[in-house]
Amino acid sequence: YEDITGSISFSRTVESLVPDTGVMEAVTVLANRWLHTAVSWGPDVTVFCGGYDTTMFALEPATGCSSYTASDNNYARADNAMLVGRAGHGATVIPGHNGDRILVVGGTSTEFEYVPTVCALPEDIGEALDTVEIIEQVSGEFVSTDNDSNPVTDSGELIRMNHPRLFPLVLRLPDENRVLVCGGYDGSIHRNDCEFFVEGDSPYFTVAEGLELPLPVSSLQGAVLDDGSVLLAGGHMGGCEPANQAVLYTP
Repeated sequence: YEDITGSISFSRTVESLVPDTGVMEAVTVLANRWLHTAVSWGPDVTVFCGGYDTTMFALEPATGCSSYTASDNNYARADNAMLVGRAGHGATVIPGHNGDRILVVGGTSTEFEYVPTVCALPEDIGEALDTVEIIEQVSGEFVSTDNDSNPVTDSGELIRMNHPRLFPLVLRLPDENRVLVCGGYDGSIHRNDCEFFVEGDSPYFTVAEGLELPLPVSSLQGAVLDDGSVLLAGGHMGGCEPANQAVLYTP
């Protein structure tokens, strides 16, 4: 692939559209991120978790979860929010016992020497993770408070997905106590299977029986439709080959 090291740059801004004026407003952030996640925390706040920093040739997955508040155009950085630095992971907000919480799924914690190319492959990035974390807001900051707030088994060990997943799709389902996790690169192959994270006093992962993608992919996209069904589409099959697929799933 073409080496684009000399022409690549990372943005240090977050932009938002002001509905009344139709104008984009930007704020300069305190850290550059790449392969991070962004989730909506209510109508006014977006939370960014993990991703690689941009030292360019010694990329280390970040442990921070920072927040952007649109009403006052303010960006607040919070380092060490997660127990494990992650990049290429998935995330969504789920209802928790004490308010909304963020479920962070898979990704990689590998630090590596990276030369930017036109196409970055999952197999070039690092070892895929099968672990998850739950991030809560404590005293105004987003933190992972060890096993007390993270999903654990009855034996007290951190719960794990059925497979490691790098660049998975993560969607909260309408019933609000389940999260759908699909696809991703497991370190050997791109996957076409899906599983559920089931929220509760004893949360767990279970195979999504009857839901299998036509093609094995990572970087799959999806959305929950108004009638509660889920549309899954696209993805990458390896070698940066896009997948021509679409699935309509009714949970």
